[in-house]
Amino acid sequence: MMALMMLLVVPKVSGLVHSSSALSLRSGRVMSIMGTRLGLGDKIQFTNSLTKTKEVFQPLNPPHVLFYSCGPTLYDYAHIGNFRAFLTYDLIKRWLTYGGYCVSHVCNLTDVDDKIISKMVREQKSLQEVTDFYAKAFFHDLAVRSL
Repeated sequence: MMALMMLLVVPKVSGLVHSSSALSLRSGRVMSIMGTRLGLGDKIQFTNSLTKTKEVFQPLNPPHVLFYSCGPTLYDYAHIGNFRAFLTYDLIKRWLTYGGYCVSHVCNLTDVDDKIISKMVREQKSLQEVTDFYAKAFFHDLAVRSL
């Protein structure tokens, strides 16, 4: 499966320096976020979906955090179920940024899938025509929602 990638780099919040790690988040995998203001003694915890235990977030490369999240499959407009996941990712990214982390966020856009191929055949359009159209709509929807 081929996927387009988008990279969003969020600058570090001045005055708060923290460390870095890689986060890989899928819809429903993050079960708890704890703390009030990172950098002031509070800790943030994520549930490790492999071990089913809560772990304190410990960045690997201060003050950077590498953040990967799943994006949409580009065969139709994003819907409320998609945006629930995107809102979760955005909330976590904003929380980390507020806490002083420099967040590099990569979100994949799936551009080859059976649903996309069906759409191509049904609408008699090329792969690029279908996926470019829905990618543009997706980025517009993110901008409108300030995500």
